[in-house]
Amino acid sequence: MAQGTAQLFEAGPNGVIVTRLIEEPTRLVCLVWLASGDLDRLLDRYQDVEAWARAHEVDTLRIQGRAGWLRVLDGYQQVGVILEKGLG
Repeated sequence: MAQGTAQLFEAGPNGVIVTRLIEEPTRLVCLVWLASGDLDRLLDRYQDVEAWARAHEVDTLRIQGRAGWLRVLDGYQQVGVILEKGLG
């Protein structure tokens, strides 16, 4: 059953970024758990994802995905196989 807990960001005609908010004991996290499509369009949309997260008082943006994102996204560090960026 759909609960409306995910956010969909379109990234071009065939691209998407899907996020969801996670409340941890000491912070609010925006988890990017799916990103697919043209890399340049995805990278452009990450600015919008970060702005949306900041507007919702998110402390940390977390990417659950391939380690290859480290090569193309500034400001992130690898935490196991999860990438995080503080938005404060």
